Amino acid sequence: MSRRPPTPGGLSRRAVLRGAGAAVALPFLPSLLPRAERAHAADLAARPRFVAMYAPCGAYMPRFTPAGWGSQWTPGPTLEPLAPWKAQTTVLSGLTASATFSELDGFHRRATASWLTCTPIKATFDAGDLSNGWSLDQVLADSRDAAQAWPSLQLAPRIGNLRIEPELHYSMVYMQTVSWRGGLPMTGLSSPSELWRRLVGTGAADWSEMEQTLERLRGRSVLDRVLDDLDAVQQRAGADDSLRLDEYLTGLRELERSLDRPRVDDACGLEPPEGLEDEVLFAYEQQIDVMTDLLARLLACDLTRVATVMLAAAEPSTVRTWLGHTQSHHWISHHRDDPVLVEQYSAIDREQAGALAHFVGALAGTDDGVGGTLLDSTCVLYGGGMGDGMAHEPVNLPTVLVGSAGGRLRTGLHLDLEGRRLADLHLTLGRAFGLSLSSFGDSERIVDDLLA
Repeated sequence: MSRRPPTPGGLSRRAVLRGAGAAVALPFLPSLLPRAERAHAADLAARPRFVAMYAPCGAYMPRFTPAGWGSQWTPGPTLEPLAPWKAQTTVLSGLTASATFSELDGFHRRATASWLTCTPIKATFDAGDLSNGWSLDQVLADSRDAAQAWPSLQLAPRIGNLRIEPELHYSMVYMQTVSWRGGLPMTGLSSPSELWRRLVGTGAADWSEMEQTLERLRGRSVLDRVLDDLDAVQQRAGADDSLRLDEYLTGLRELERSLDRPRVDDACGLEPPEGLEDEVLFAYEQQIDVMTDLLARLLACDLTRVATVMLAAAEPSTVRTWLGHTQSHHWISHHRDDPVLVEQYSAIDREQAGALAHFVGALAGTDDGVGGTLLDSTCVLYGGGMGDGMAHEPVNLPTVLVGSAGGRLRTGLHLDLEGRRLADLHLTLGRAFGLSLSSFGDSERIVDDLLA
């Protein structure tokens, strides 16, 4: 499919500010387009977006599961951060990742790699001999409008070490990504700076990443390089778009400054986990939140419509000293019903739900240019392929949907799917996004209660 040509007047629906060695993507600003183009551009801007956010090591389900069913439900302690968006949230209880059942060790790797594919993975430690299906994000990306600069993005922040254990039968690659295309793993962006460069291109070979950092340390912004183009755009923009542009650029400057804030070792008085580079390590919440804030802006600028976010790799060895923990997330998840470990496990679950809530807040706070917000046209799938971390079973998966994908999905519900296959959910989401799928992975039938 060929790319859509620029609209008359030199500005497309995905506008870019350009200057000396810089290019800054802008959100949809309808007043910049000729009237004849606005309806078509608005239709494109409102097309649904999909983000999958993976949380490792399952969850302590008694505190994750809401009280009540249908529309009469109340978030449990873990999902309280999502309370402001309860009407846009659906919690799905009782799902089973049937494709991950196996007699072999290495459940974490199966639960991670198969989460979005619902396909059994090949037991091999050879990274050149991997086998998996297509993940849902890649199926959706393959069907999207080719106008996006990136059909999909994969975010995998560097949080915690990876356990390398050949005896577990499965390559460590299976731990590192939930996005698979044609059986091959999709590599993730691992730092906020990498994602920033997707949003703000240098446009010049002589303006290196180091020079960009020096510019920020001198108090200068990449936005200062596009002021002339910005003035021209602001003169053409209508009142609503001018306000939206100002809010967008203000947020962008704040994100740019966040890239140079003190890292965890000197900002919080904490020792960085062994094996990580100090210069790239943000405090945990800061790294995740900055990356999802940047992702929200990439979605707003229509640079992508499909993404995955891994809050950590499988079997994360991160010790959350900021929560008072002395053991890793993975170790704590084997809680053995010990009251202290249950409290710590639940605190991690809530922190991860807080990362989801932060991203949802960024989407809800971003105007889509057509009378709504990014959250209105997005579906965020949150969860993983493991239920309770102690049991190590792919049953009763912690699963949340936020956003209706432009009215295609019902929201504000707590549904008991009573052992239904995870693949049924993925099949349903594919149908909601307009795909004529007859099956997905080991699916059996769609979840009718989810479709609007």
